[in-house]
Amino acid sequence: MTKPFVLGISGSPRKNGNTDIVVKKALEVISEEKQVETMFLRIADFNIKHCKGCRECMETGECSIKDDDFNTVLEKLKAELVVVGAPVFWFGPPGVMKDFIDRTHGFYTDPRHLAGKKVGIISVATSSGFEPHEKILS
Repeated sequence: MTKPFVLGISGSPRKNGNTDIVVKKALEVISEEKQVETMFLRIADFNIKHCKGCRECMETGECSIKDDDFNTVLEKLKAELVVVGAPVFWFGPPGVMKDFIDRTHGFYTDPRHLAGKKVGIISVATSSGFEPHEKILS
């Protein structure tokens, strides 16, 4: 029997910053409590292009952009639990994370990727902007 898989995603453009630290810590705590396999990835380490807004994904179930790393990250979303962390930049996640979120637009109802997924959200900020930020991440 294989161990359940938990994916931690950092949406920060700053390597080894607060968001990376907190997402890694969440994975560490989860793996201490449960027998799971974990993986950490940073969205900024991948080449993910901007969504074109073509809505082809709504028809075909695939993104029309094929020459970047989006599908590599999308495949990892098969995890039983996804912990998503991002810093708050002007009441929302930074551009690298927003590009990834925009590209998932056509997959919210797809049972292979996002439908029914258990997700934990970590917002990293000083004192404000959490509410709109968390609406975007969820």
